Amino acid sequence: MPKSFASQCRRSIMMALAIAATCSSAMVMAEPLRVCSDPDNLPFSKSEGPSRGPYIELAELVGKRLGMPVEYSWYLTYNQRRALRNTIDGCDAYFALPASADYKAPGVTRTQAFLDVSYAIAAKPGLQIASLNDLKGRRIGVTFSSAAQVVLSNLDGYDVHSYRSTEEIFAAIQAGELDAGMVWGPHAGYVNLTAYHGQWQLTPVTGMGLSGQIAVAIPKGEEAIKA
Repeated sequence: MPKSFASQCRRSIMMALAIAATCSSAMVMAEPLRVCSDPDNLPFSKSEGPSRGPYIELAELVGKRLGMPVEYSWYLTYNQRRALRNTIDGCDAYFALPASADYKAPGVTRTQAFLDVSYAIAAKPGLQIASLNDLKGRRIGVTFSSAAQVVLSNLDGYDVHSYRSTEEIFAAIQAGELDAGMVWGPHAGYVNLTAYHGQWQLTPVTGMGLSGQIAVAIPKGEEAIKA
């Protein structure tokens, strides 16, 4: 092959590669990874501020792995099923879905679980609590209409008192009105750390619908994103 022709071929190949790279970059910028998330759900997610939460940190890591910028669709998740139903059509991923197949979520598929979550028994340090049995005969705080309230209200020997929030349960324990609380672990751990400087003893519980795992919800058919 003549030298000048070879040089011309090399220049053509390099130009083609440069064009391909430019087009690829344009496609990436045009097609961000669209993530559904709650704007005010610490410790899991926050739309702004110094603490964004693990769901947002994981979304950014996945976007980086895929070479895609991350774009968020913020939606309050007080009613998780409604939030998922109203947002998933416009999103590629939802970092908050219970991993159990018993939790029905039409139109989506799940990744492998990435997080274990559970309720926890909150009490003053030194109180010997290893299981639910250790709460019998004690005054126990639960949040109204929570899984903990449902479970304990259907068991014998538990003195259950309902409150509006984990914060109210912590305040009642501190005031001596309660001996312990059955609280949602992730939120209780966050409040305990940020508002009480780790003051309360938190013991995770399992079984009876009080524990589970979290996966990422992906629209059905998006196998590449799921992988």
